[in-house]
Amino acid sequence: NGELDKAKAKLISVSVPRELYKGIGTSAIVQEYDAMYLALINAYIKEGDLDEAEEVGNAFRSKINNDLSWKDASSYQTLKQAFKKRGRDFSALKSEYDRDRD
Repeated sequence: NGELDKAKAKLISVSVPRELYKGIGTSAIVQEYDAMYLALINAYIKEGDLDEAEEVGNAFRSKINNDLSWKDASSYQTLKQAFKKRGRDFSALKSEYDRDRD
């Protein structure tokens, strides 16, 4: 509803259940949470606020805690495209498994 800062505070404070880190692994975290983070990232991008979008992306990346799963997340791909489109440095968010040179 346009209250992006409230949404960010709630989303960043979400705790990922420990059982998602076990068994099926970090891909389950991406599957369960990517859409929520992506919605907020897209809202910040729409507002032109890449700083906040980056902060949300970093929060999600830390919850995943696996760069391979992070690279496969829609949130990652969206941030990468938005940063490239605006000529912004993406290195702080870039996965070590991303072999693209851009």
